[in-house]
Amino acid sequence: MQANIESAAAAAINMPVLKNGDSGEAVRFLEQLLICYGYLSKNEFDAKFDADTLKAVESFQKDRKLKVDGIVGELTWRALGSACKR
Repeated sequence: MQANIESAAAAAINMPVLKNGDSGEAVRFLEQLLICYGYLSKNEFDAKFDADTLKAVESFQKDRKLKVDGIVGELTWRALGSACKR
């Protein structure tokens, strides 16, 4: 159920829902944000949502008191955007 809510919500802000196994430019952008916030190291920057990216996303979600599911949907994207304002 949560994944469906995240999917619909992410579409509303025009960001794709990302999960383990995905790849491409959206994952590259996600990784850049996670590197900037210290959740991922630069040598893990490969545009592949793998185990390292999953661990970084889950740590970010935990720190932001989000549901820790490793899925980057609207709530996680919004938190990533808000984090850069701090």
